[in-house]
Amino acid sequence: MRHRSVLPVLLALTMLVAVPAADVRAEGIDHTLLSAIDEGNYENVEFALAAGADVNAADQYVGTALIRASALGRTRIVRALLARGADIHAADSGGRTALTLSAWNGHNEVVKELLTNGAQINVQDAHGGSPLMYASSYGHPNVVKTLIKAGADVNLRDTTDGSALTRASANGTLAIVRALLDAGAQINIQQKGGWTPLIVAAWSGRVDVAQALLDSGAELETRDDYGRTALILAADHGHVPMIELLLNAGASRDAVDSEGHTPLEAARISGHTEAVDLLTRWPLTSAEPLGPEGRR
Repeated sequence: MRHRSVLPVLLALTMLVAVPAADVRAEGIDHTLLSAIDEGNYENVEFALAAGADVNAADQYVGTALIRASALGRTRIVRALLARGADIHAADSGGRTALTLSAWNGHNEVVKELLTNGAQINVQDAHGGSPLMYASSYGHPNVVKTLIKAGADVNLRDTTDGSALTRASANGTLAIVRALLDAGAQINIQQKGGWTPLIVAAWSGRVDVAQALLDSGAELETRDDYGRTALILAADHGHVPMIELLLNAGASRDAVDSEGHTPLEAARISGHTEAVDLLTRWPLTSAEPLGPEGRR
């Protein structure tokens, strides 16, 4: 029995001996490279590369060395990796490239460096998100302007049929919305569910964005898949300043969604008393409510 118990140990030792020492050293120096990037230590990055680290070294979480450096905004390190032939088109497990993640995190100098070196500007990840979409979503106007100037497609759609403008209408800045509109973004584009940029802005309570969209010709009475207008959604979420803006722009107070709810009823059901008060005092726009298809 004793001899049998020793066998697994001998097999394990054999496996360890079979691993070439060069492979162990290579793995160690690759780890040194990735750690140096995380720390922003340029000298250690240079040391690791000179010692033979793989310029495309990667882990299962963040991706390649270049993706890592770009996501962290390490411009000098990005230049060093590119100069040694790093794969600029490599993507992580979610399909995100160095350009995608640098735009996502607002690292404009890295974005410029990657574009100069041939990064694909309209690359899309597993969710259809592009560098411009992420820069628009996370409020990076300088990156948005850089990407637009470099020729990014402002009307590219993700897997929900949303665009950069759709995303910016919920989370982006007013400057981003204006930049996208100036670049020709489709103002009444509808994503899955029927939401337009104006409906998104109404739902999120972005009065400044909604005003910019209205000034650029956004349609007030577009319906989503449930027959809801921008005003109905604003009322349902109790966004009083938004409700007032939409009413002043001519939105129908007596529109009805597919469940038969007007903006007033939506506000009342959701318990938004201020919205109920405003909609109650506002004069009806017609004697007969609009149905979910926008017709009387």
